[in-house]
Amino acid sequence: MDVIASDLVKKGYVAFAISYRLMTSANTNAEYEQGAYQCASDAKSAIRFLKRNHATYKIDTTKIFLFGSSAGAAGAATAAWNDTVTYFNTVNMPNTERAVAASIVSGFFAPDTILIRDGHPHGLVIHGKQDTTVPFVEGKKIELRLLHVGVSTKVDSLYFDNKAHGLLQDPVAYPQLRDRTVSFFKNFIWGGQY
Repeated sequence: MDVIASDLVKKGYVAFAISYRLMTSANTNAEYEQGAYQCASDAKSAIRFLKRNHATYKIDTTKIFLFGSSAGAAGAATAAWNDTVTYFNTVNMPNTERAVAASIVSGFFAPDTILIRDGHPHGLVIHGKQDTTVPFVEGKKIELRLLHVGVSTKVDSLYFDNKAHGLLQDPVAYPQLRDRTVSFFKNFIWGGQY
């Protein structure tokens, strides 16, 4: 994440690589969901921190984007699109942390029944078709659900035919996914003028 954050800074973005809670084991769907909820909760906590400290970091809080890969992508997807879950809507943790868009690399939904509604954050889905860690079908599920909502939630995808899971470490895939992410996010800044 430090590399992509550094590359985004070079493009003029303010970027933060955040840490999130890790699970010691995840062998069931319930455990996967719990891990994604924890990661998403930590991402939402980071957004709250950035909003509180926007002057210090010179952040436009109306233009916050999420980027994640693998488990971090599952957390980013959950944080971006799963705002109906009670886990995020409590008195102590109101669900007011909304991103403009998310770039999801080799990620999955948790839970698989996430309902994306029009007006939710825009999404870029990036995945390797030979991925055996998070199968390609999981990325397609995100894309299809985003496409289904239609009008104001925009979606794009970048799929690599002969690539597996480690796209951030791949010298061919990484520059392409970085540039597509920058281009996608740019669409939502000043009408695409950067």
